[in-house]
Amino acid sequence: MDRYIQNQFRKGLDAPVATLLESMKYAIEGGKRIRAFLVMEGAVLAGEEPEQVLPTAAAAESFHTYSLIHDDLPSMDNALERRGLPSVHAKYGEATAILAGDSLLPLGFQWIGEDQREFSSADRVLKVVALYSRALGTEALTGGQYLDLLPADNFASHEEILKRKTASLIQASLLSGAILGGMSQTLLESLKEFGLKLGMAYQWMDDLLDWDEDPRPSKMGLQEVRGRAQSATRESLDALAAFGERAERLRELSRHLAERSQ
Repeated sequence: MDRYIQNQFRKGLDAPVATLLESMKYAIEGGKRIRAFLVMEGAVLAGEEPEQVLPTAAAAESFHTYSLIHDDLPSMDNALERRGLPSVHAKYGEATAILAGDSLLPLGFQWIGEDQREFSSADRVLKVVALYSRALGTEALTGGQYLDLLPADNFASHEEILKRKTASLIQASLLSGAILGGMSQTLLESLKEFGLKLGMAYQWMDDLLDWDEDPRPSKMGLQEVRGRAQSATRESLDALAAFGERAERLRELSRHLAERSQ
């Protein structure tokens, strides 16, 4: 998957917008690649080879990176570092960072619409485009980012922020691979539940790791946040019952994420 991304950016590095492309490449490199992993695991559960969904796996990382670049902006979190390196706006300037995020969003859809179409039917590709459109819009990711900008005493919406800002894209990544693999609607519902709970558990764990920095979850109490993380992890594992041993790698991921705060 990393090779696919590198090849895509190599095509345009000599263009007049080389610095913009360089900033996009800088941002998308590294990371845990959890969303790409979920795309491919969703496909495997549906009986598809993971290599057949590489364009969509790369797109999921492109969408995620777009959200991180904008989240770090001075008008948002004003983060000067990301993954131990200067954030995009700190390295390339705010204007370039905005454009890098703006460019990674349609680039992900381009990879799905053009490259994924070589491996999947138009019907399945359109379903995936619709899925990500919802996951990235006001009903989910951007809506969650907006809620996150509200005053900290708006703590009642914290769980809603987690669902929209983090869980939505994690869930969509998993479902997109399964849709491209032709999974039945019944199994998709189980996978949808797993994706939601995994995304919630992932973010609750992050809240525990960032306990001293974020005032929102601390108002709930350490034990309550830990309890919610543990409950979401258990519920994510329960949602995989219908898949038997085929979902063992997803179970391992869920358990691994749960161990981060212990």
